[in-house]
Amino acid sequence: MENVFASVPSIVNGLEGTDETAEAALVFAAWSQCAGEQLRAHAEPIDFSANRLTLAVSDEMWQRHLNGLKPQLIGKMKGAAGSRVVRFLEFHVCPDALRSARRSDATRSTDEPVGRVPPSLEEAAGAIGDKDLRARFMGAAAVCLAKHR
Repeated sequence: MENVFASVPSIVNGLEGTDETAEAALVFAAWSQCAGEQLRAHAEPIDFSANRLTLAVSDEMWQRHLNGLKPQLIGKMKGAAGSRVVRFLEFHVCPDALRSARRSDATRSTDEPVGRVPPSLEEAAGAIGDKDLRARFMGAAAVCLAKHR
């Protein structure tokens, strides 16, 4: 799956009219790919702007732990999303946002439509061979678009 995901940044960057929403969707999907199951259970992306990924974390212990891992996490994100995309990470204790993200993930199947996204993002998602990763990318894109509307 990592080899499949490695092609996504170049696909998104090559699309005409790629904007912050497409980059945010890429970054959210990259976080999902890089973080692993245990970390995703305690940290979810809630915003991406100006090269800064903001994540909701479950409590102060996880916030301190992840702050200590920032250099490694940024390195993994740069590898997955491209070297110029994520330069900063912020961790905010926000268990309600984390619970909300989990509920929305649990209620959406990988085949369920995620809302309106531009054709360019659908085209980029079509190049992702892994069904679960494609669904995560589209879900992240829909969330980002909804926030910017």
